[in-house]
Amino acid sequence: MALKTYIEEVWQTLQSFSGLENRSLVLGYSGGVDSEVLAFLLSQLKQSQPQLSVKLVYINHGLSCFADDWQKHCEQRAIQYQLPFVAKSVKVKQGSRLSLEAEARKARYQALLEEMHSGDILLTAHHQDDQLETLLLALKRGQGPKGLSGMAPVQVIEKEVIQYRPLLNLSKSAIQELAQQHKISHIEDDSNQDDSFDRNFLRLNIIPALKKRWTSIATTGSRTAELCGEQQALLDEVVGEKLTSYLADSPYAEKVLTLAGFNELSRPWQRQIFRAFIAFIKLPIPSRVQLDEILDQVLNAKSDASVELNVSGLTIRRYQGQVFAFASAQLDNKLPQSIVLGTQAELAEKDYQVALADGRVLQLSEILNQVQLSESAPLSIRFNLAGSTQCHPHFRHKSRALKKLWQELKVPPWERAKVPMLFINGKFVSAVNLWIEKDYFKVGVVE
Repeated sequence: MALKTYIEEVWQTLQSFSGLENRSLVLGYSGGVDSEVLAFLLSQLKQSQPQLSVKLVYINHGLSCFADDWQKHCEQRAIQYQLPFVAKSVKVKQGSRLSLEAEARKARYQALLEEMHSGDILLTAHHQDDQLETLLLALKRGQGPKGLSGMAPVQVIEKEVIQYRPLLNLSKSAIQELAQQHKISHIEDDSNQDDSFDRNFLRLNIIPALKKRWTSIATTGSRTAELCGEQQALLDEVVGEKLTSYLADSPYAEKVLTLAGFNELSRPWQRQIFRAFIAFIKLPIPSRVQLDEILDQVLNAKSDASVELNVSGLTIRRYQGQVFAFASAQLDNKLPQSIVLGTQAELAEKDYQVALADGRVLQLSEILNQVQLSESAPLSIRFNLAGSTQCHPHFRHKSRALKKLWQELKVPPWERAKVPMLFINGKFVSAVNLWIEKDYFKVGVVE
C-alpha cells in the first residue's frame, strides 16, 4: 500500500470524530520503528491539513542507560517533522510482585493523559503483530471473549480521551518496509531482546515460529480478535439491558446491585451481570475465582446478615438485600472527630457551612430553620452515638433505640458512625439529613 493511501485512511478515520477542530492529537512517541513511522505519517498529514493540532510526547521511563539518548533522538526528529515535542520523565514502580511491563505501561499512559484534555485523541503505534501478542497473552491468562477481543482500533479511555491505533491492520514487516522506503531513522530498544518479559518472549521465540508455519497467522489472529469483539459487544448490549433491572439508587453509593430475583438466574448470567455492575461503577473486575467466591457469599448469606469481602483492591458489602462495591483504597476507616460549632450567630458568619475532615461539607441552615433554638445556645456535632440511645424522630409517634432507627432507615452499618449528630446546649437535636428530634421540631409532625 502506498504512503498516500495510508495517510488518506488515517485522515478519513480522524474526520469521523465530530468536532475534530477542537481536539488535539497526541502521539505516544518512543522513537522505535513503529512510532517513528506513525510520527512521519502525521508530519505528512499535517502538511496537507495544517489546521490539525498534533503533538509528539516522549516518555522517559529511566529504565535504560540509553533513555536520555533516545529522548534526544526523538526531539531532533520532531524538529525535522516540524511537530511540537514534549518529553516527560516518570518513575516506574518496581518490586518482586510487580510486573515491570505493566507498571511501565501504567506510568506511561498516566503521563500521556496528563498532556491531554477530554475529547483529545491519543495515537499509539500498535500493529498487527502486537495484536497477535495480545491475543496469545489473553489465551495464556485464560480470558474470555473480552480479553480475546484484543486491542480495538478506536476506544474511549480515561478522561474521555479517544485512543486511536492507525497501524493496527499493518504487519510489522509492512511498517519496516515503509521505514526503509522513506529512510526513516529510528532507535532500537535494547530491552526488546530480553525475553524474560512476556511480550518479548512471544515476539522473539513464539511468533516467528508460528509465522514460519502459518504465514498469515497475524492476519487471522486479528480477524479472531475482531470477531470476539463483535460477540462481546452483542453480549454487553444484552447484559446492559438485564443489569438495569438490578441497579438501584442509594445515598451511600453511586449505584447498588439489588439481589431480588438474582438467585433465580443461572451462574453464568450472575457472573455477567455482576461484572457489568462492577464495570458500570468503574472499579477493577475480580477474577473468575474471586467472582464466584463473592457470589457465593452474598447470595448464600442469611437475609439479615451483613457481608464484607475484600479482593484485589475491591471491597464488596451486602446489606438488606443490596450489594455495595467500593475501591478499598478509597475507604476511610477513621472515625470523624466531634466539632464545636459555637452559637448560631457564629455559625451564620460561616454561612451555616461546616467542613468535615473527610471532605464533606454540611449545610445546616435548613435544619436550624426547623429547630426551636436560642441564638446563644452552643452547637456541636458528634459522631458514633451508642446504639441504645433513645431517639424520637419528627416523623414517628413513638421513640425508638438508635440501632433500630438505623435499620428502619436502611443506613448501612459502615455509614452509621459517619452520620453527623447535631447537639444544641448538650442535647441531641438532629441526625443531619435524616431527622430532627420531635421535641425540637417547630414546623410540625410529618407523618
